[in-house]
Amino acid sequence: AEKFADEVKQRLSLMLMSMDGFAEECVREPVRNIGLSEETNVYEGEFFVKDVSLSPATGDVQKALSAFHKYCEGTAKNIFELVKDTVDLSPLCNLQDEEETMQEITKAVQQRKDAVVESIEKVQSWLDPFKGTDVTINSEIPEYVEEGEPMGLRRVMSLLPGSSSETFYSTYLKKWKKKGEFLELLSKIETAINGLNEKIEKQQGELNKKTSEAQAAEEGLDIAVAALQKAADEAQLEKTELTSVLEDLKKSVENAKQNLEDLEKRREEALQAWIETRDALLKMHAEATSSLSEHGALALN
Repeated sequence: AEKFADEVKQRLSLMLMSMDGFAEECVREPVRNIGLSEETNVYEGEFFVKDVSLSPATGDVQKALSAFHKYCEGTAKNIFELVKDTVDLSPLCNLQDEEETMQEITKAVQQRKDAVVESIEKVQSWLDPFKGTDVTINSEIPEYVEEGEPMGLRRVMSLLPGSSSETFYSTYLKKWKKKGEFLELLSKIETAINGLNEKIEKQQGELNKKTSEAQAAEEGLDIAVAALQKAADEAQLEKTELTSVLEDLKKSVENAKQNLEDLEKRREEALQAWIETRDALLKMHAEATSSLSEHGALALN
């Protein structure tokens, strides 16, 4: 189950990195191709001036406005006065104060320039795949991926809509964040597996100890039989009595061997029972993880 859970996270990482590549190709790269990069500074690069009143074009407008006012006041109004009885053209030169007009024009250009620069900087901000977060290319792996997050999760957080409770990010992806629901789930199964393995190892050690003790007892009986056989040969004991004693010892040896075999059989049965318990737990976790993956896939569709 742990293997399959890792496989789910690996496949999710592949999908997330593909999503980031999708945004790179369709959003970030075209912006760079038109000349706007992460390093572009609209002011330092002299693309824009912060104060439009300092632009040479301001002087050109000032001259044109001044000439316009002079023409109206010095030429046009006199001509309009001559035809006033036929048609009154004086409204054509009914102008507000020249300085006031210039300030209004300068303010309008300044506001428009500021709005354009703000829009450009907003577009430029999307060149950062981690836009809107504290994550950087240097902190992504040590602070997030190595903490259990799938690679690419932090790259798509600002890309996907998350304001609604029904989005793919809200219903699934955010649960993969560190200290989130899914990583806690994986941590629980890992803890359960480690605990079960420790119990199996402990029982295996106890069974091995009993087996060693039984083997030592068997070896002691073999030595005793050999010694008695030797003593019988040397002392020429009564054959019938010796045979009886030997038979009893041999039966003891056989019984000891049978006990050893029974002990080894019980050890194998106990080990198998622990393994079956662990496998059952792994299967349950695999089914739970599969369900989570299907839920994520449905949300993506």
